[in-house]
This record gives sequence, structure tokens and C-alpha cells, in this order.
Amino acid sequence: MVSSDTDRNQLCKNRLYSIEDAASIFKCPPSAILEHCLKHQAPIFTAIPDDVTVYGTTVEILDYNDPAISESKRLLLRNQVAFSRPVAVRDIEYLKLGTTDCEKVQQAGECYQGVFREALRFNEDNELIVTRPPEISSNEWGHMDLPLGRRFACYSTRDATLQRSNQSPEFLRKIHLTLNSLRVFGSDLYEHLPRLSTVQGVILFDDGFIEKDYMSRRLVVLNKAAKVYWNPNSPPPNSPTNSNVADWIVHAYSGEPVSEQEEFGKRLAEQFVGVLRKSDKNWNQAEREEKRMKGDLTDFEKLVEVGEAWEGVDLSNPQTYPTMIVDDLVTIYGFDQNLAERAFTLLRPEGARRGGRPKKEIK
Repeated sequence: MVSSDTDRNQLCKNRLYSIEDAASIFKCPPSAILEHCLKHQAPIFTAIPDDVTVYGTTVEILDYNDPAISESKRLLLRNQVAFSRPVAVRDIEYLKLGTTDCEKVQQAGECYQGVFREALRFNEDNELIVTRPPEISSNEWGHMDLPLGRRFACYSTRDATLQRSNQSPEFLRKIHLTLNSLRVFGSDLYEHLPRLSTVQGVILFDDGFIEKDYMSRRLVVLNKAAKVYWNPNSPPPNSPTNSNVADWIVHAYSGEPVSEQEEFGKRLAEQFVGVLRKSDKNWNQAEREEKRMKGDLTDFEKLVEVGEAWEGVDLSNPQTYPTMIVDDLVTIYGFDQNLAERAFTLLRPEGARRGGRPKKEIK
């Protein structure tokens, strides 16, 4: 077993790491990370899917709405849950798994769960902290439920009953939990790091990029180029000059299905190689995470953020296109005017109608 200051410096204590990322740091199977967490009772969390709404509720309300409950027990619970409603919780980011669920994932590779005792939310200092379900009025006299009986419950955002304030959601939406969906705090890995087998010199390289349906394939390929040329754990295919990286980008884009209708020109690619180099050269994961939490974004992260303006846009209607992207990049993010105009081309989804790049209005 190996432990070193270099390994410790790779970890940001207040950050949640996926089991896979933790395994890449310690050069061990993901199952070994989960086994470590269970052995040392390190808390394990999972993200909340986009199609899930989380409510604060009670054990009694859950039992009362359980389709499998007997009618006799439902009658006994009726007075306890009269006039009570689950409360939607909007500020939580992750849900904490119970030991039994983690053991099921360890043994079977997966499990399904829709009820949780604790969760994580951001405090005023933008730090993730554990939080418990809110109090729920348990009957018509306004008596509050006991803390041990409170739960977070997951429901589909498409559940029609969620749209009617006089009804409780009826059907739980159980989250599919697998090894890849689990998260653990860097502080828990840091504390027990000497107990984990690892190989020195492995550096976590996670830029936080998540591919979305609305994104252009150009942006996605650009991110892939960063991982090929500036991943500190593997040598690049050749010298990371503007020309070499641009050639790689053009070739990689040519393999995309959309390349039959569009292209990623080398000149355009070269203009954004500098963005990648400035963002990813001399990578330091802990430093990058700390800056990101403070809102200090790299130029590539700024492109990703401003590109969110394409989400939900009707690509068949050019009148809805977010042409303000150029002005935002210049006035808010500090981009050069020409690069901002080229960024509009980079970020434009391939399904959108093409036209001249937007020019700054003369006033």
C-alpha cells in the first residue's frame, strides 16, 4: 500500500467524487472504493435525476399512499395523515444512501430506491452540507411529526398529482442506483487514504464537462481534444501545436454523423485550441475545483455556460436563436469580439439553420 502527499493533493476535500473517479486516483477497481466506504462507514450519495422532484414527507404518509397497504392499516393511519401534504424541496443537490442500499449495489450491482433519510444542499458559503427533511404537519390539529419519521421521497416530475395542490403525489419514482451513480466526499477518501492501495503519479483529470442534447458536436469534439492532448496521465498523440490539435479536431469531427451536412474547418478549430490550452495546461484538480466553486471559470467553461442559451431553442425558427451570445461573451466574459463571433458558430447546434455570423450593431 502506498501513500504520498502527491496523492492527497489530488483530492478536494469538499468535493464529491464519483466512485469511478476515486478508483482512477487510487488505481484500484471501483468495487474496492465502495468496499472501503462501507467498511469505514463513509457516507455515500447519488445525484437527483432531472425528471425527479423530491418531497419532504413522513413514514405515515408514505405508508398511507402505499398501494400494497391493507385497508385496515390505511384506516388506522387516516387520522394521522389527515390534512397533511408532502412539501416540495427545491434546494437539495444529492441524496444520501442507506447502508442496505449500498450493500445491494455491492452485491448485485444495482438497486432501486425512492425514499431517503438525508440529503445534501449548498450553504451560504457554497459548501455542501447534510440536511434533513422538513417538518410536516401530521394532522388537523397541527401536530408536527417526529424527526425520526421524516423522509425525502422521489416522484416523477410528470406525476399529474404534483400539479394539484390539494393532492399528495401517489407513486414513488425509484432511482436506479448503480456503482457509477454513487458519490463520496474527498474528505472521506483523504482521511482513509493510507488504507487504500494506489500507484503514485495518477492525477485526477475531471473538467466537469457533461454532454447535453442541445450542445453542438463541435463543442463536444473540442472537449474530447482537451482530454486527448492535456490529460496529465497519458501522453498526447503528437506535439500539442495549434496545427496538430486542429488536425485532430477536424478528423474527429469527420467521424460524427452530422459531418455529412457540416464541417469543422481547421481555421475555426485553430482559433479554439488556444482556449483549450489556456484552460487545461498544467492541470491541478483541487485548484480547478476551488476556482469553479468561486465562479472563476476557464474560457472553455465560459463557452459551455453561455452555450446553455441554446437549450430549448426551436431550431426550425431562426427568430428564436440566441444571438446575444456574442455580446455576452464580449461584455460579460471578456472575449475578443472576433473570437466571440466565431464562438457563435462553434456553439450553434448542427440542426440549426446556417447564416452569416452575427455582427455587432453599430450605434
